[in-house]
Amino acid sequence: MIIKIKVTIVAGEERYTEVPDGGDYESLLINLGINPETVIVYRDQQVMPLDECVELGDIKILKVVPWG
Repeated sequence: MIIKIKVTIVAGEERYTEVPDGGDYESLLINLGINPETVIVYRDQQVMPLDECVELGDIKILKVVPWG
């Protein structure tokens, strides 16, 4: 089964993508061309571990900017 989801990148961009059933957030990011080490993924206002299976919900990606 394929899950169709809308992903909002907090910078204002929205993308639609498909994820195979059982796919994780790391795979989702890679499919979107986003380095998983540079972002935080939220689903329904909760931080999601990258190895968690993708589920339907309000998915947002926040780009992390290091301050040195």
